Amino acid sequence: MEEKAPSKNPVGYLVTALKSGYGEKSPDERKREEAAREAVVQNAKVREEKVLAEQAEDALKAEFSAHQKARAAELMATQDAVGISKLGEIVAGALSLRAMRQRWEEIDRDPVKLDLRKGNDKLMYGGYVVAEALKLWGTPKDLDFDEFRKSLKA
Repeated sequence: MEEKAPSKNPVGYLVTALKSGYGEKSPDERKREEAAREAVVQNAKVREEKVLAEQAEDALKAEFSAHQKARAAELMATQDAVGISKLGEIVAGALSLRAMRQRWEEIDRDPVKLDLRKGNDKLMYGGYVVAEALKLWGTPKDLDFDEFRKSLKA
């Protein structure tokens, strides 16, 4: 009936466990952990590059839009009354909303009379007047985003 009592020496048990390698990672475990860390770093780099590329593309699109508006204003400034009236007719046919058509008639189909501080007028100018003016008098660089991009690289 006499049984050995469990060891009451925790320090000795700890020393024995550490000497026998308890708690140490195998070389395979270390390699897997290192590969996982490297994958996380690589994924972060890829995500960052993707975000930077998207930001650059958005900035280029904004630059293209500003170029289109400036170019349309420049082209309209060089036109005579006949050219402006032709543009007014084309824009009148392109406007889809009744409120926009009414506003276009109120200003006598003259794009100079658009108040760009008002939402509807700004939308008509940016969405219809600029597009139609560039279709009439613009170059491929003014109309096509890819051509614009190529012209910047050249």
